[in-house]
Amino acid sequence: MPIKRFQQNVLLPNPLLWDIQRLYPKEFQLGEEALTIIDKRLGVQLPKDEVGFIAMHLVSAQMSGNMEGCCRCHAVNARNAAINKISVQP
Repeated sequence: MPIKRFQQNVLLPNPLLWDIQRLYPKEFQLGEEALTIIDKRLGVQLPKDEVGFIAMHLVSAQMSGNMEGCCRCHAVNARNAAINKISVQP
């Protein structure tokens, strides 16, 4: 999960970022919006490379026909991350 990698200071470069942006512009834009939401709600500024990973996850969900399940799963993960952040703060 990107937030755990960020918290553990593990940076995962995305060598296909430029290609993903060109081939899947709509999904890439959604990935950018997701990073903005994560920053606003959780106070976590993920690196731009994560946009490409999010975009490819969306493409994969579209191709497998599981877009609804994909979004539901990520909503639960985001909620759990927010709860963890609140419970960790003093």
